[in-house]
Amino acid sequence: MEIYPENPNGEPITYFEFENGVPGWGYVVVVARDGSNPRYVKERVLGGDHDGTRQQWIDNDQLIYGVENEAFNHRKHKG
Repeated sequence: MEIYPENPNGEPITYFEFENGVPGWGYVVVVARDGSNPRYVKERVLGGDHDGTRQQWIDNDQLIYGVENEAFNHRKHKG
């Protein structure tokens, strides 16, 4: 699956930030295109070593991500 960090209008972007090691615990983060104004998705989740939580924009206001080791358990977050 391709992961595109930009939402459909090109602003903001999302990424996964690991706390310590990879794979491991961390947060899905939404930031302005220049990296400013970080907003963390509230839950601390487990991310994989290749693509974090596979965070992906659904539309300009919502993203979806999967939690490692929880098959088909995807969570939505309104940005």
